[in-house]
Amino acid sequence: MEIVYKLNKFIYGLKHASRQWNTKLTTYILSQDDVIIGGNDLPYIEQFNKRLNDQFRLKDLGVLKKYALEILANAGYLGAKPTKNPLTYNVRLSKNVRKTVADETSGRGLFYYGKSDLHLKGFCDADWAACLDTSRSVTGYCIFLGNSLVSWKSKKQHTISRSSAEAEYWSMAVAVCELSWLKNILSDLSVVLTKATLLFCDN
Repeated sequence: MEIVYKLNKFIYGLKHASRQWNTKLTTYILSQDDVIIGGNDLPYIEQFNKRLNDQFRLKDLGVLKKYALEILANAGYLGAKPTKNPLTYNVRLSKNVRKTVADETSGRGLFYYGKSDLHLKGFCDADWAACLDTSRSVTGYCIFLGNSLVSWKSKKQHTISRSSAEAEYWSMAVAVCELSWLKNILSDLSVVLTKATLLFCDN
């Protein structure tokens, strides 16, 4: 006779811990570790926070702005100045070059506008066979909400593209996925986008 055991408690790091954690928190729509609660209904947020505190032992870090400032202070970046380009233009890294991204971005930050048009726009590009080690293309995109940069990514593609056009299509597909995800997040926060979402591709 086969016997199946069900664990009532899980130790963090075990194979089944993540599934049990997800099952426990499904009704609260949360992820583990640090959690940011956002919304436009403050009484509901306070009620939601109280329910979480009843279920789990939480440490409320307060208003997000204060939390973000503490992170910047701990990292020593409170005095960082805005810049149009956080990286030196056209830098190519390889496993033989002992230069890290931290060397390029040290002391630089992003500037967010307090008043800006809520228009979601994306810009994407692909650098064909740019990786010096694998000859794979690099996908890059940046997404703006009005004049503020809210999402960006630069990553090697999973496969080797046979042409620059194929690399560009992969880049556009990744950017569209990110735009769709951001639209859903804004919709959940009751942010109405009155203009069509645009995607610009350099091809």
